[in-house]
Amino acid sequence: MTGGEHGGRPRQGPGALDQPSPELHTVGRGTNSAGSDPTLGIDAAKLAHQFGGDEALMREIARMFLEDGDEIMAEIGNAVAAADASAVEQAAHKLKSTLGMLAADSAAATACRLEYLGRRNDLSEVHDLLGELDRQVDQVRRELTALSEPRNANGP
Repeated sequence: MTGGEHGGRPRQGPGALDQPSPELHTVGRGTNSAGSDPTLGIDAAKLAHQFGGDEALMREIARMFLEDGDEIMAEIGNAVAAADASAVEQAAHKLKSTLGMLAADSAAATACRLEYLGRRNDLSEVHDLLGELDRQVDQVRRELTALSEPRNANGP
């Protein structure tokens, strides 16, 4: 759904890491893999692949989401409260794109469903979906907070 839309090819060349660090694999551990809860979180392996292992770029994108994600969620919440289907569609579209780039596939799928319902002017399920999306985005935030923290390149 989002692989090709947002630079589906991993970054290559100087500055790109050949192998993602072990820390990247712990960010989304337990999500979107066999035996896990597929409704929450990010897929760390997919995230690392999407950014070609460029941890600095991943941290920057994560930081941007952490700064702007609450605002977009508030837009969706306000649109749902106002029963404004067009505003639900527009805000959900913004969030869906960002979540897809961050390999938060389940949350992106929920945002996509909200976008679709808004486009169809069907607000019958939006309250329930907003609650589900809120839980998913909270989990994504927790995982991205860990990812966005700079690490000392020299190690402890």
